[in-house]
Amino acid sequence: MVEIEKINEDGTFTMKYLGEGKNKIQFYGKDLNTGLGIHEWYSIFNYQNQELGWQFKNWDKPYISGVEIYAYINNELVFQKIFQKKKLDTKYYFSSPITELSFGSWETIMYGDEYQILLNSNDVVYDLGANFGTYIMWALSQNVKQVYAFEPTSNNIEHLNQTFKWDSNVEIIGKAISNEDKTQTFYTFANSVCNSLYYDAGNPTEVECIHLENYIKNNNLQPPTVIKCDIEGAEYEFIESCSDEFLSQIRGMFLEYHLGGKDNVWGIVSRFLDLGFTVKSQGPPERGMGTLLIFKD
Repeated sequence: MVEIEKINEDGTFTMKYLGEGKNKIQFYGKDLNTGLGIHEWYSIFNYQNQELGWQFKNWDKPYISGVEIYAYINNELVFQKIFQKKKLDTKYYFSSPITELSFGSWETIMYGDEYQILLNSNDVVYDLGANFGTYIMWALSQNVKQVYAFEPTSNNIEHLNQTFKWDSNVEIIGKAISNEDKTQTFYTFANSVCNSLYYDAGNPTEVECIHLENYIKNNNLQPPTVIKCDIEGAEYEFIESCSDEFLSQIRGMFLEYHLGGKDNVWGIVSRFLDLGFTVKSQGPPERGMGTLLIFKD
């Protein structure tokens, strides 16, 4: 139905349509080293033997060893092929659907120095909103003592358990973070990184929410030293529910915040400043979201 013969040194390649009639073909690219989705695009072919071009923008990066390309028509696989340009390095390999473009998150963390809060062997890391575990993997690369990962999306939990089944220092907890223990409607998106308790995507399900500070006490978990919080709008209720004593024990937090409604990020900033933390913005908000680095000097 479709053919791709090779990928050139500059990342360009040509797709040739072998079918008949007009067809929309959905393509996905998976990074060979990590198993993470790296590209997604579609092409519309109008006639047999039509050729269309495409380019992988980061093909020349030193941490790219190759890709596997998949093509679908109406969710039916019509093409699959591996394009490898050098020896693989699968030290950091994830279980993840190809439809989820998680490689960009891993690239930013691992090669873009996004978090800037260095970890050490004494750190107990809490990943709130773990998704497919890119932050967990980065934390493990820093030889941390323990990771507790909280993720309410059932499909993501299955992949997390598969990815980290070999590491006894990672505990996957299938709960959402809120301001109290309750069951709440949770909305899922085509891209699960957007799944949220508060942003209605029209795909509701029910999840168990927890008050994190109480959950730690009730389950005898090790208290956090570093927190990554990316919980799609629930960050305000989470921070408000935490005592000063709980927040003061950590040495760093990476916090994604969302703007809109009554939510006031300056209230979060002021509280951490009053507790003796330094707070830095990762830049101006984009698409209604921003990130804060919160740490003690």
